[in-house]
Amino acid sequence: MTMKTATLTDAQWADIMQLIGRGESDLAEYVPHHAVRDGYAPEEIDDLERLLKGEASAALSKQLADDTDASSEAPATRTYTAFCQESNGTGTVWISSIEVDAQEDRDKELVAAEEQARYECARDWDRLTDPDDEDSPLDISGIVCMGLADGEVSIAMWDDSHFE
Repeated sequence: MTMKTATLTDAQWADIMQLIGRGESDLAEYVPHHAVRDGYAPEEIDDLERLLKGEASAALSKQLADDTDASSEAPATRTYTAFCQESNGTGTVWISSIEVDAQEDRDKELVAAEEQARYECARDWDRLTDPDDEDSPLDISGIVCMGLADGEVSIAMWDDSHFE
């Protein structure tokens, strides 16, 4: 099932609901110059004329088309799974998903993702430039990003006991 979101005024939404209620066949059979003879009341004629102009359906169609165009564009962000460790090879390997702004230049995007991974790792490991000051900047100097995997990866098993 595809879900779409559109922003309509209350009047436009009411028109959409009338279109649904009346059905297309009612509009297809409506002949404006025979409306009075066909027994339509003046307010019904006004409603049908407004519905025939299609302002509500045009607004909805435009927003749905705009939404379709936007969905085919490149994503605004991209997710990677990052693998970081102490630069001296000791300690555990930090593995986590990160999200970065998507860029046309993939190399620049990967550099940004690597830096962000190091900062998020430093945050998780409470690595501050001044350990006595919790407001000090994060210290990424001793952390390396060993790799980035496209998307969010769920680690099913990890055993780094052989490092000991």
